[in-house]
Amino acid sequence: MIDRYLSIWEIAHRWHDINPEKSDPADLPLSIQDTISYICRGALNGNLAIYYMVTLLPGGKNNSSETSSKIMPYQVKEMPFEIEDALDRKYDKETLDVYFVEAENLFEYCLKEQGIESQSKNSTVDFPGCWSHFNRETDISESEPDDSESRTVASPQALRPMQIDKLVCQAIAKTLWDEYSQMTITAMTKHNAIQEYGNGKCYIGNNTLRDWLSEVAPDSVRKPGTSKSSKSNNSAD
Repeated sequence: MIDRYLSIWEIAHRWHDINPEKSDPADLPLSIQDTISYICRGALNGNLAIYYMVTLLPGGKNNSSETSSKIMPYQVKEMPFEIEDALDRKYDKETLDVYFVEAENLFEYCLKEQGIESQSKNSTVDFPGCWSHFNRETDISESEPDDSESRTVASPQALRPMQIDKLVCQAIAKTLWDEYSQMTITAMTKHNAIQEYGNGKCYIGNNTLRDWLSEVAPDSVRKPGTSKSSKSNNSAD
């Protein structure tokens, strides 16, 4: 089974059924160029998480003599310049093969970019065929009752890092809005608690944090025409 994490270089090729080891970075097919740009643009906008491979050396807690690897979130305020260069059709294979995207996160990004509001079994979205099984795993059952009390909440171990950050940011925001009810969504995204304790600083795009917090914002700050500043805002920062 294909791993749920693949490098930008590999998934851009697999998306079009092209061998990633046989292409020339200086002469990529247009379909590959466009896909790399699509992925890199999402990363730079903060709408697509980028990961890197961490290699665990022999020893450690279990005193193992074998090396092992795992994927960890790539959390920086500024993306490598090679990611930005990809938007100008300059492709550094070594860099694009080091940074990874995750299947379900990419699927969510595709849904949003292609204007599909709800993820269901009837959703049609351009998505790599090699990851179609992850697409099916995240389908919403049509028979699932729309009752929040009857829904099963996934355990933290089943959640991806980005999903955990979203839940933490939303919990922090709801707590702050209980005390500072007129704080704007924009101000909330910049609050130190969101940035530091919710890992908000890792999502550098203009939309990700705002979209997350909009889901839990009070009506008073979501409605147009609401005052955008108050003394309570300043006291909360």
